[in-house]
Amino acid sequence: MAILSYLLTGEESNLAQRTTTQARLGQLQVAVKRDGVENPTQVYSELVANRLAQFLGLPVAIGVAARDGVDPSISLFASLWVADHDARVFDFTEAEPDPDAPPAPDGAFNESGFYWEFKRLCERHPIEAAQLAVFDLWIGNEDRDLNIKGQLDEGKDNEPNILFALDQGNSLLSCGLNVKDSLAKLGSPDFPTLHPMKGLLGGFECGQMVERINAMPDWALISAIVCGVQVGSVTPDVQYQLYDILDERRKLLSELVQRILLTPP
Repeated sequence: MAILSYLLTGEESNLAQRTTTQARLGQLQVAVKRDGVENPTQVYSELVANRLAQFLGLPVAIGVAARDGVDPSISLFASLWVADHDARVFDFTEAEPDPDAPPAPDGAFNESGFYWEFKRLCERHPIEAAQLAVFDLWIGNEDRDLNIKGQLDEGKDNEPNILFALDQGNSLLSCGLNVKDSLAKLGSPDFPTLHPMKGLLGGFECGQMVERINAMPDWALISAIVCGVQVGSVTPDVQYQLYDILDERRKLLSELVQRILLTPP
C-alpha cells in the first residue's frame, strides 16, 4: 500500500517540553465532521469505518476522534487532509463529468457520470480498487462514487502511486434513515444494490479481500466497533449490536461480491 502524506499548514514552532528527537509543534489540515439532525451517527460511523480500514490495511485517509476546545462535550471526527496537490490525482469529489465522453455500456453504473474514469482507476489500481469495493459492501457504503481520489494514468518517475478513499459517513449506522433502519439494512443480503466499480474488478482480487475480512480476529472487530463509552447518540449496547451484525455480514460477502461487483452489467 502506498504511503499517504498529509498536509502540514502554517509554521512549525518549538515544543514547550524538552525533546531528544528534534520534534517540533505543527498543525495538520483536517476536514471536521460532526453529528447533525440529518446524520446523528456520522461521527461514530466514520470512526469505526476508519478503524476497520486501518486494521485491514486499506488505502483510506486516516481520521481521528476530536474535541472542540470550546465545548469538549461535542464529539467530532477529523479526517486528515492528504497532500495530493502535486501527484496528478483525479478528484471524484470535485470533478465535473466530461460532456464529450462516450456513453457508458448498457447497465453500467454511471449515476455520477464517471464510468470511464472509474474504469481507468480500476485498471490502474486493480488490487486497491477491489479492496475498497469489497469493504464498501461490508460496511454498507453506497456513495463511493463521489468519495475517492486516485491517479488514472501511469505515474512519472518518483511520483507516488496514489489511490485513496475518504468519507465513510453514510455507512454502518448511517447507511439507513436511522439506527434501526441501518441495522436492518446491514443484516440483509439484498443491501447494497449498486457500486460504481461493478463489472470493472477481477474476481481473484475481490476474493482475496473477502478472505482478509473473514480472517479478521474477533478481538480486532470488537476493538474497532465497541468503544466502551457512548459516542454521540450511539450507546454501547447499539455498538454491540453492530458488532454482531458485521460479524454475521462477513459470511454474506462472497454472495454480495458476485452479485454486485462481478456480475456483468
